[in-house]
Amino acid sequence: LDCLERSTCPALGPSDCQRVDPILQMAAPSDAKSGACCWCIIALRMIGIILLGAACVGFSNMACVVKVRTSDAAEDMARHHSNSQIPEELQGVFWLAGNTAPELLMSFEVATFDPSMHRFRFSWGLPYSWSYSSDLSGRAERFLSTLAGTVELSWLDFDFSSNYTVATIPLYVAGIKVKEWSLRKEEGIDEWTRGEVSSDGVFLPRYSIKRVIDGEGQRLPAFETLIDAAVMHTSVDHFPGLSYYIPESSGRVKTDVQLLYSGAPSAYTRVLIGCFILRLCSCLALRALRFGKGSDESNKNQTRQKGWVQLAAAWKSQVVLEDELMPLA
Repeated sequence: LDCLERSTCPALGPSDCQRVDPILQMAAPSDAKSGACCWCIIALRMIGIILLGAACVGFSNMACVVKVRTSDAAEDMARHHSNSQIPEELQGVFWLAGNTAPELLMSFEVATFDPSMHRFRFSWGLPYSWSYSSDLSGRAERFLSTLAGTVELSWLDFDFSSNYTVATIPLYVAGIKVKEWSLRKEEGIDEWTRGEVSSDGVFLPRYSIKRVIDGEGQRLPAFETLIDAAVMHTSVDHFPGLSYYIPESSGRVKTDVQLLYSGAPSAYTRVLIGCFILRLCSCLALRALRFGKGSDESNKNQTRQKGWVQLAAAWKSQVVLEDELMPLA
């Protein structure tokens, strides 16, 4: 009887007085919610498997990121992309001069262009589309953008006017617009201004964007300014001829060595990574299912335990009653 009262799983009677795994005991409570809790844990594990697989693909893509000097990065981007279908003023390579984030160069020619809607769509992680500083913040942003592009989680749209002088730039995450900026072409110079539009329709400039290489691959005057600033480690607020820059972190120095995504990994690398992810996911899925099965068995054992304890209590009360009645008899 003492064994029955102390035991947590007397499934087969007093001879099997043993304790279950305390982890399973906590994970599978005896109330009606235990099954739901179990499947919630399994769902969370499966979500973790998906995120882990996406991270593995993102790390594999990071293996294709090359380090190049700023001058070489600009020319590599111009050489790998040539789209004569887009307007001439948007061809070539652009310098995000007043942007204090670790981004330096970008190209419209890599984006998906829809001439009927005057729209450019940037999916993150496209080869030779964007360059980043090689410091810690640049590496982190490069990884996140590569990961977002791998799972098609986020993208940018440039919705231009019919004359391609003004554009709105919505940012989408999982299909939901979370932010919107604006872009304006400056008259008489090869320069753009990225800003925001206030609630009353006023354009608020944030930073300047200069084109450094045109659609023919020719260097423009701003190219030399870019190279000098990169080599001399000039901070953003000291760039010569800069109309606008972000005042926050204006002392940031862009690195001369840039991170440039050169393309997807080889088919052999993708096969190896795919096999690894498949093996990992199958192992974790089997463990999750076994965990759920073990929790169900634990619930059954606890139900049996309640029956045994109730039976023992009833039997003990009967014995006590008989002991009390014996002298009277």
